[in-house]
Amino acid sequence: MPALRKRLLDRLHSRNNLLEVSLRQTIAGAHLDFLRGIAAVAVVLGHIRLHFFRESIGRTLWYPDFAHEAVIIFFVLSGYLIGRSILQAVARKNWSSRAYAASRLIRLWLVLLPALILTAAWDNLGLRFFGAASRSPNFGSDSAATFVGNLMFLKKVATPTFGNNYPLWSLAYEFWYYVAGPLLIFACAAESTLLAGWLGLSALVILAVTGRTITAYFGMWLLGLTICLWPRREVLALKAARHLVSIPFVLALVAGTICYRTSGSAKLDFVGDGLVAISCAALIYVLIHDPRPAAGGALYGTVAAAMASFSYTLYLTHNPLLNILSCAVARPRWPMDGAHLLMVPPIAALALTYGYLIYYVTERHTDRIRRVILTATGQEPHQKSPPARNITTATSIVQ
Repeated sequence: MPALRKRLLDRLHSRNNLLEVSLRQTIAGAHLDFLRGIAAVAVVLGHIRLHFFRESIGRTLWYPDFAHEAVIIFFVLSGYLIGRSILQAVARKNWSSRAYAASRLIRLWLVLLPALILTAAWDNLGLRFFGAASRSPNFGSDSAATFVGNLMFLKKVATPTFGNNYPLWSLAYEFWYYVAGPLLIFACAAESTLLAGWLGLSALVILAVTGRTITAYFGMWLLGLTICLWPRREVLALKAARHLVSIPFVLALVAGTICYRTSGSAKLDFVGDGLVAISCAALIYVLIHDPRPAAGGALYGTVAAAMASFSYTLYLTHNPLLNILSCAVARPRWPMDGAHLLMVPPIAALALTYGYLIYYVTERHTDRIRRVILTATGQEPHQKSPPARNITTATSIVQ
């Protein structure tokens, strides 16, 4: 363990790592915002297809579904950005476990609780007007115990997802990664072998209790975290490098989608997800090398920041709305023809508007509420939160 600790600290203090790359002063932050925003939109578009259209062999390419792959992108982004904040705190010796835990919970619950209440409202409305048909194939449970279990991040661990809000599954993954990630980092950085053992064992026990699937996908979150420790390569600052790495990223998305949609094998699904995660990590690695100043891409940065700002809220709130709307206008489900595909943009615009309105009264106030609560409880927010444009959620979609 001492040798591992020395190697980690050497990397953290190396001038050749990417830990101190500014995501605000360069356009790199806008790239990550754009990636996060596009991933959130991909989830919405995938769920529009799920709720409104029937499968049509031979026409799938007319409307590809990247919703699942977008969640893998969220995991890698979350690992990079959350891991980056943890590693920076380790390097600067200003880590606060209490402030970290409080910040994560405030961030998560501020949107999750309203999302669960809205899910219950939409599901009850759907049951009243459309009966059992309003329950989608991925419907979990609408019991009070399931509500509490989802609020406590126990979905897919001890309870099913709540109601028609199936996307909540990934939030449980993210939460437990937020717990296990710091434990593993501090196990590697601990001066005492005994302490390192206890921290590492605690992380392993948490992962074992949460289940095999959550543990397997933790590797993709950790992959994002390790980007901070990769060496800086000046050649990657060239425009050609960004274009070149985009090709395998797109190919991996297609391969991952094919595996997930057609294999019928959990192992092949995981292989496809792994390809997406590796290519996404490579893409992030190249994007954060972009040295151009943020001011040089002001319009791009503004659009990207706007897309990313409410991605967490959008992710948690869109599915129950799409479900009840599809019950009202798309039963039986639509064929995948030109006339019905023209309905996708207005439906997506409605879902995005709905998500933004909820964001406006919840997620938008995260930093202010966090500061008030941390100050009231006597905790200094040692890890100053970067602006919303530089924080992912996986949950991430969550920061």
